[in-house]
Amino acid sequence: ILFSIKTRGFSTKKCNFVTARKFVYMIENDKNMAIICNSLKGIARMQNQDDIWFMHTDAYSLFILFDGVSSLKKSIDYVQYCKCFLNNNYDSYVNSEVKLDLLIYNMHLSSLSSSIDGKTTCSALLLHSNLHKAFIVNVGDSRIYSFSNYFLEPLTVDDNLSGNSHILTKYIGLEELKLDDIAQKEIDIAQNFLICSDGFYNLME
Repeated sequence: ILFSIKTRGFSTKKCNFVTARKFVYMIENDKNMAIICNSLKGIARMQNQDDIWFMHTDAYSLFILFDGVSSLKKSIDYVQYCKCFLNNNYDSYVNSEVKLDLLIYNMHLSSLSSSIDGKTTCSALLLHSNLHKAFIVNVGDSRIYSFSNYFLEPLTVDDNLSGNSHILTKYIGLEELKLDDIAQKEIDIAQNFLICSDGFYNLME
């Protein structure tokens, strides 16, 4: 799964949406932002357990990518539960004072109470036009990159066991996960972003 966000300024105005199966394309009327998202099921997977969530307002745009743990069949249901939490709670964490780390952590705590046997990675990007700032949070081994026509730079660090990239040390649904394990990072807003799961960047590399 991949989420590509190309910015041409800080303004976030009304958007036109075109949607199709497993594909989302959004471009602003003033051409300040273009977003492309696509997800395909892996050959060895019975079900695609990846998903995305995003919210666009006049003040900010918030993008979140989930990569459900494929060994647990209910991971896609777990991801849907997380998305419901976001739908009901996102604005109070990012509207004025940005607490993106707390939003993701409280989503995690709420998901633990769901009793759904699933787990997921989570990568979140907030473009806050009112503050002229961008913020990222990452839990697991999905990644956020900055990119141009000439370079691709990772902005996150994978949470996996040294020497074994297949074993995650942090993920949404890990009972031992603490708020201190989720680091909010402020970054330059005036750049292009790629959010993707390991299935995409392994192919890309």
